[in-house]
Amino acid sequence: MVKYEFEGSFRSTIAEKIRVGFTTTNPKGFLLGMSSNITGEYMTIMVSNSGHLRVVFDFGFERQEVYIQRNTLV
Repeated sequence: MVKYEFEGSFRSTIAEKIRVGFTTTNPKGFLLGMSSNITGEYMTIMVSNSGHLRVVFDFGFERQEVYIQRNTLV
């Protein structure tokens, strides 16, 4: 587990760009999860049963799910 604590004030932003990379031999499973103990906001990235990426997040508005159906993401 990797834990990172942001120092300073917690300010909302209109947009964020996050880039992560993974290599896995498991066709299904959990890849990344992060959450805030302060705001309750969260994001999870997992491999769906069909083998595509599934991103579930709630950044303070409502829960969203996004499926990324490309086999190779560059």
